[in-house]
Order: sequence, then C-alpha cells, then structure tokens
Amino acid sequence: MDESMKPIKDKQLAIDLISPTNMTVGRISFDPGSNKNGFYKGQFEIPPFPDFGTWTIKAKLGGKLDTYAIAPIDVREFVLPTFGVEISTGREYILPNHTKIDVTVSAKYVYGKPVDGSAGLEINIRKKGDVSDPKRVLTIGRKPLNGSADFEVPIAKLLQSFGGQFPADAVLELSSTVYESATGKEESGADDSVMFVNCPFKFDLSRSKTTYREGFYYYIQIKMLHANGQPAGRKLFNLTIDGGSPNQHLTNEDGHYLAAHIQPENQNLKRMKIKVYDPAFENCAHELVLEQYTGERQIVVEKVEKEGASFIQANTDINIKQADKYSGILILITARGKIVQTKYFPPFKTPSFKLEQDVMDKLELIPTEAMVRPGQTSKLTVKGPSGMWVGFNVIDKALLLLKNTNVLREDKIFNEMEAHDLGCGAGGGKNTRRNIQSKHAFIFL
Repeated sequence: MDESMKPIKDKQLAIDLISPTNMTVGRISFDPGSNKNGFYKGQFEIPPFPDFGTWTIKAKLGGKLDTYAIAPIDVREFVLPTFGVEISTGREYILPNHTKIDVTVSAKYVYGKPVDGSAGLEINIRKKGDVSDPKRVLTIGRKPLNGSADFEVPIAKLLQSFGGQFPADAVLELSSTVYESATGKEESGADDSVMFVNCPFKFDLSRSKTTYREGFYYYIQIKMLHANGQPAGRKLFNLTIDGGSPNQHLTNEDGHYLAAHIQPENQNLKRMKIKVYDPAFENCAHELVLEQYTGERQIVVEKVEKEGASFIQANTDINIKQADKYSGILILITARGKIVQTKYFPPFKTPSFKLEQDVMDKLELIPTEAMVRPGQTSKLTVKGPSGMWVGFNVIDKALLLLKNTNVLREDKIFNEMEAHDLGCGAGGGKNTRRNIQSKHAFIFL
C-alpha cells in the first residue's frame, strides 16, 4: 500500500526467500497490473535439509527507488510443546521509589489444565537500544508450581548490577523455565513489558494545532500513554493555560481527550502556553505553545460534543461581511470512495450537523462443530459486509506456545499500517485502524 493506504497495482513486486547464509533460495515475481486489490500470495518450498536458524522473507517493490520490507522466520526441528508459560507482573512500570516487584509465573496445558511442577526465574535489565548482558542476570531459585508460582523481586538487589543507579527508560527482562514433575519436560516463557521510568505516563500533543484563530474555538487533542507506549484509557490528568489553575480531565477508553479549551471571548491575541501532566508528576509536564493565526479566508472543521452527541462543525470567515460573494459551505462525507452524505449551509447559517450513531460492520464466525478431530471436516460460515475480503489463519493452538512473534494476526497487520499512518486532524484521535473499523469515513470541503 502507499502512504494513503491504497493498493499499489502498477509496480513490479518480487518476494525472495533467503537462507541464514544470505543465499536466495527462491523468488516469486509479480508483474505490474497483475493484482487488483493489493494482496499478493505465493508459495516457497524449503529444501529437504535446510540450514537451521533465522530465514528471511524479503518483499521488494520496483521503481525509481527500491522499497522493501522483510520478515524473519525461524527454521528448526519441530517439537510441539505440550504446555505454555506466561509471566505477569501486575504493573507496567517501576518508579524510583518502588522497592519490589511481584512476579507470577503461570503454566497450562493447551487444553487448559494447570501444570504441576516447579519454576525458576531469571531477571535482567536492558537499556533501550542495547543487547542484554548475560553477566548481569539475577537468578531466583526454583519454586513449586501448581498452575502458578509467585516470586518477589527486590529492586535494590537488582540495581546493584547497574552500580545502584536507577536505569530510567530501561526494560525489565523476565524469563522463566517450568519443569513438569511427571515427565521432567521443560518449557520457557519471557516478558519484557515492564519499564523503569521517572514518570508513569507521557503525553502526545502532536495532533493538536499549534495556532489558534480569532473568533474560533480552539480544540486541544491529547493522547495519554503509559510509559511502555500503550494507551492510558480512563485516566485523570491536569491541564493549565498560561499558568492558570489546573483543571482535571479524563481520557476515553483509547487514551484520547478532545475538548474546546480557548473560547473566542477569552482569546487575548497573544502567545499562549498549554501544559498537561499527571496530577502526581507535575515535573513531567508536557507543554504546547500556541501562536495566533493571522491568515485570511479561513475554514476550520472540528468534531465537537454537544448534549452527549457527536457533531461535525465547520466555520469560515471568507467574505462573511459580503454575503453576495459568499456562497456558503458544502460538506461531503465519503466512505470507500463513494459520497454517502452531503450537507449545504447557506451564508449566516450555523454549519453544524449531527453524526448518526454508526453500527460497525463486524465479521461473525459460525462453526458447525466446536471440536474437530484429526481427519474430520467441518463447515465454517462467515457473515459480514458484502464485498469484504476475508482471510483465514487456521493453526494448531499448541503452535502459539512456541512464542513465535511472526504469527500473522490482526494486530500485526494494523501495527504495520500504524507505522505509516499520517493521522487525521482534530477529531476523536482516530488513526488508520479506527477509520477502517468505522468504514473509512473522511470529510472534504
């Protein structure tokens, strides 16, 4: 896809299979125009006696400048795991005043029964962008495990390997090996979701305007994140304008916040400073400096909340005082390349209309049987919007216990798209994923 998330159809595409010794052992080529929807598929055959290690799939797009993407795959002797290991901590960050962290190691067979055995825990700290140093590993001895085992990790002892200094922005690496008591079989799990931080939250104001316009409401758009980058949904934060008294606000379930915070009557036609921060960590505040926008012939489109409903509102100062030269505002809403709604507002009429509640189209999977044994066949019915492309990823549940991060899932696809997301203007904080889920709705004036 291009940066507008549209399928690329007029370029040469080559997909290579590369061995760990950097030898290309297979290639599939697609000519320009050979595909209509942007989805390409091919099949490689791995040699009978392959090199074990990390192989690479490389997709290369031809043109004036080479554009390519790679995906690693592990090739090794296959041994299907019988149980999986998970590590949880109950927190997403470690602050300088924390003295310990509780860790739980859980192990279950693929059919849900808890594993009886023992578990050990290894801990390390990795600075951002660095590789783990095995010399700094802290090992905690084995503990009995009946489905789960609890460990208490002293932070002070862990930081001794860092000279006692608090490693801000470093990652806590946890790994555990579980031994099954009946057979002695072992499986491992790992977790690196916990970070050492001075502040538990961070703020992104990149989608807020850096200017305010005389006579228009200024809407600030805030994205509040946990230290590990995950959205901080339903969290309180403080907001101040020009050093005034702080006002407390709440993010939505996606960690976004949108509201008008500079009314037209309060605009003093000078530089303003907005500051947002967690109530307990004002020293980690994020600031945004606003300048007055002095241009003429302005059009501003905003999503606003009125009486619990969402509205699209457009304002302009184009020839307001000369009604004979001002023809009004026409708003078009398109979905999937088709105009689904139009609104025309003549001069002097408030250009604001309500957005109807949208019911998301969802896929529904209806299996004939809940359990299918080897060698059996079963019917699976898929219900969803007409014309939608549907792909299947059907694998043995035990394969997911191999901890293969390259398993193709919905989140992996959306994360790749998010990396190229250009975002949208002031609105509900929508990104590509949310726009797709709500039928690709865009507004044009």
